[in-house]
Amino acid sequence: MQSIQPISPSRLIKAMEKLGYIATRQRGSHVTMINHEKKSRTCVSVHSSKVNRNIIRKILKQIDVSEEEFLGVI
Repeated sequence: MQSIQPISPSRLIKAMEKLGYIATRQRGSHVTMINHEKKSRTCVSVHSSKVNRNIIRKILKQIDVSEEEFLGVI
């Protein structure tokens, strides 16, 4: 089984879009993403550095997506 590795914020946003999330707005360096079917939303911080694996795991927990499902769409 692969483990989650740090990735760029743009790659994280593209993976979330494949999971059905839509970037609804950006305020500063934070992008709010919403999935109307699941009625859930989360915020992705867009900085020049990569997103830490712990932050990715917390986002996945918020949107109720398993690590295997996430790794399948990256």
